[in-house]
Amino acid sequence: PAQLPVPLVLVQCTENALVNGSNVDPWIAGRSAAHLWSHQMRLDERAASGRGGSLGVKGREMLLESLGNPAGAFVAWVKAGHEIRQERKKVMTDLLELLVTPTPAGESGAPLEGAPQSGHFVPTQDLITQVYKPNPALPAAAAAAAAQDE
Repeated sequence: PAQLPVPLVLVQCTENALVNGSNVDPWIAGRSAAHLWSHQMRLDERAASGRGGSLGVKGREMLLESLGNPAGAFVAWVKAGHEIRQERKKVMTDLLELLVTPTPAGESGAPLEGAPQSGHFVPTQDLITQVYKPNPALPAAAAAAAAQDE
């Protein structure tokens, strides 16, 4: 994992009896890791709806800084069991929202400090060309599938 030139985002539950927290270690070895501990989060629903969401302003800044570093890693230690999607929905949606829009606006409408303005999330034209390269077999396969449906 240390050789992957992309930042990593890890979520580990602190009350999980099925997956030991030490399983995070191999993923962050050799990386510049930032840890957001459960006591630093705003897990109360009303508090989580404020500025910074459940990660808090500092947590959001830590995540954005990690995303701007190809050797970065962000670990969120969440007070939950193994079903984090059910137990801490707000944390997961806040995290996903920040990953989808890595330059979120604060209350003032200005981007949070440390937010990457461009870089690792912008695909190169080379990559786009490779992904959208026409496949000559595709029209024939689609026609064959359509013929089977009739």
